[in-house]
Amino acid sequence: MAKSKTPSYVLTLRIKTEIHQEHKLSKRFELCRGMYNACLRELLKRYTALKQSKKYKVVCKMEKGKKRNKLFLELNKEFGLAEYSLHEFVKPMQHKFKKNKDSFTSQKIATRAFKAFEKLMYKQGKKVHFKKYGEMYSVEGKSNSTGIRYKDGNIFWNGLVLRTIVKRKTTMPTLR
Repeated sequence: MAKSKTPSYVLTLRIKTEIHQEHKLSKRFELCRGMYNACLRELLKRYTALKQSKKYKVVCKMEKGKKRNKLFLELNKEFGLAEYSLHEFVKPMQHKFKKNKDSFTSQKIATRAFKAFEKLMYKQGKKVHFKKYGEMYSVEGKSNSTGIRYKDGNIFWNGLVLRTIVKRKTTMPTLR
């Protein structure tokens, strides 16, 4: 996958939550974990079907080159082993839980699962790791204008407003 051309950053902030907000966050993280694992299962199922196909076996025996690579890409598309086909896979799940997850966060979860699977597919890893209960610690959105947003010291996510804790320093550091 190509490197992003837009400026990106990671901002880690502590949040001040009430007990009902913690319950909602816990529920949302578990839903995201379930979606991530479902994406990995679906990708593994599609990959197994691909590897068992006659076309794949024929292409594997071909001499390495551009023609072979092109055929592999076509096979990947045919068997749904593309990032955007996975976005279509998560769409019905996202609609079912739309009160808790927005579509852009769901798509980023699918992208995250696809990147993990890609390492297996391109022989950069031996297996994919499913998330266990309570192991999903972070989720992301596509931009700050939709989905999970940070504005005026608060995090907004589908009706949930979380106050952040920002320690203010009395003196600002200067660049020299």
